[in-house]
Amino acid sequence: MSSPASIEKAAGLPIVISAGCWRTGTASMAAAYDLLGLRSDYTLTDIGDLRQWELLKQAAESKWPSAPGARSHPPFTRHDWDRIFGSHDAITDGGADYVEELAVAYPDAKVVSWSWSAISSAGGAAPRRSSSTGC
Repeated sequence: MSSPASIEKAAGLPIVISAGCWRTGTASMAAAYDLLGLRSDYTLTDIGDLRQWELLKQAAESKWPSAPGARSHPPFTRHDWDRIFGSHDAITDGGADYVEELAVAYPDAKVVSWSWSAISSAGGAAPRRSSSTGC
């Protein structure tokens, strides 16, 4: 396990993307990242940050343009993701639906995946989803 002093990071870029759905231990993951000295983004703690919620809404409308009431937005770019997560080292719940896009935007980040361990611990009873995040 790396100590906080040994973790190399480019200023303002996430280095960890947690691919766990909302309310599946993401608060614990954020707390663990904080203990490691990383600045984690845990959206449910930062609930008062209305700017972040508006940007996440735009990300959703960009990803799912046919959703009822969605406004047209171009695909999110690295600059757009930086506006939401750029000041954090670790992304948790707020990025759960965008793991593939975030992995492209931050190719050097490590992705922590939970779905296969959750499926195997449920004896394979959990349904498989088309998204690699399972969200």
